[in-house]
Amino acid sequence: MENKYSIGLTMTRILICFIIIKNMCFYLPLAEDYFGLNGIFPYENYIEQMNFYGLKFLTYPFHIPHFPFIFILTVIILATLYMLAIGGRFVGVVLYFAIIILKIRNGFILDGSDNVIQVVLPFLVLADNLDHFRYFKKKTNIISNFISRYSVIFTFAIMIQVCFVYIFTGLAKHEGELWRNGTAVYYTMRVRDFMATDWNITLTKNHYFVVILTYFTLFWELAFPFLVWFKKTKFWIFIGGIFLHVGIWVFMRIDNFSWVMLSTYFVFITNDEFFSFQNKKLKVFIDGWCPVCRNFGNRIKKVDFLNLIMLEDIRDSKVPSIEFRNKGLLSMASIDDNGKSSFGFDSILKIAIRIPVFWLVLPILFILKLTKIGNYFYNELAIKRTIIPIHCNENCKIKTF
Repeated sequence: MENKYSIGLTMTRILICFIIIKNMCFYLPLAEDYFGLNGIFPYENYIEQMNFYGLKFLTYPFHIPHFPFIFILTVIILATLYMLAIGGRFVGVVLYFAIIILKIRNGFILDGSDNVIQVVLPFLVLADNLDHFRYFKKKTNIISNFISRYSVIFTFAIMIQVCFVYIFTGLAKHEGELWRNGTAVYYTMRVRDFMATDWNITLTKNHYFVVILTYFTLFWELAFPFLVWFKKTKFWIFIGGIFLHVGIWVFMRIDNFSWVMLSTYFVFITNDEFFSFQNKKLKVFIDGWCPVCRNFGNRIKKVDFLNLIMLEDIRDSKVPSIEFRNKGLLSMASIDDNGKSSFGFDSILKIAIRIPVFWLVLPILFILKLTKIGNYFYNELAIKRTIIPIHCNENCKIKTF
């Protein structure tokens, strides 16, 4: 059976692995304090929990000096390997059990995102998420072919898990009086431990902002499990989710949960819906004399699942005008299907729009564009880039891409 969700599953795999790596990098310097013999959660209780869950055979000796550090480092390596689809499902299974062991050892430092990863990862491992963004070519065997037949079942299991998260969260909110009377956002945004900006106070002074956002959150969470299954409403519900979770991240410093939930949205998008962008190709002109530019172009091609980016060397290609060439040598140039030209950071933004792996950072890129901060940093990097002139006669050709 053809896997029509392979691109979305790949995106979810990449993002979840990235979040795991980020978390482990934070834990690494404090590995002994968090997970060692004298960690926050008593080591004896950890042994009891492992026995209780029937996982005694997986008990890791966190009590030995330096072993917590080694364990965290191992999780980072496993997540990196799985992100690159190295080791296939075997590495995914080992990564899953490593996260389970880590949670049992010290659940005090974990949050809602860890719970979501715990329930999503096993189905993600069983689903066909290894078709794209691979370091090596995919190899098949009898076991993988057998599991792949039921990939769609595991894919829908992920979707159902996400719907459960939202429906039960929405129902729990509905039980609270503050959510029903429209004032909950006022109090949540003013909790001192989670108040990330001075704007929290300013915004919550506005009665309309508080009421509208409170009821929007409640309605959206209850509506998600029903509207996400229909093509006409799916992307609107995603836009609402992006607005909600990015807001939670910006104003309440709750990052992991927001990014994990957003990463699961890709599973709901079919390959045909991804490929609907195929009529929006972008021709990008790279300076072939710039090593950094060539490296950037090669990396872009590796993550361009939809094949929407066409790379050319501006020094060898036919361009609309001399003025276009001169400007393109100073900052990266691009031309879309409508013939519209863009340069510098605007080209970066257009590339990001066409590559799914960059979609979660699009709000940040748009902010950088509106504030012109993006243009400033791009220009600074462009000025400092290295140019290596390469002269060659008409009988030789240097392959750039």
